[in-house]
Amino acid sequence: MIGNIDVYYSFRSPYSYLASPDLLRLKLDYFVDVNLRVILPIAVRAPDYFRPGNEQWARYIQLDWQRRAEFLGLPHLWPDPDPIVQDLKTLKVAS
Repeated sequence: MIGNIDVYYSFRSPYSYLASPDLLRLKLDYFVDVNLRVILPIAVRAPDYFRPGNEQWARYIQLDWQRRAEFLGLPHLWPDPDPIVQDLKTLKVAS
């Protein structure tokens, strides 16, 4: 391998999911070792991130993620089972 990169990856993040095919291409096309550094979901690391009044942000992420997934030809389904118990309408994360 020519080099290596560390990727901080959350299995709940739609953006980590969308980057997955590119990470494989880096490994195969450029002979780079990709070291996955699995991190806890932001709902665990910073539950206040999903504070009330920030619903527009969540809706934007959902739209953006779906658009990008369609562009890449990837399905855009939420993880099942979801590793976090969260009300996706209110964004409240269970304690």
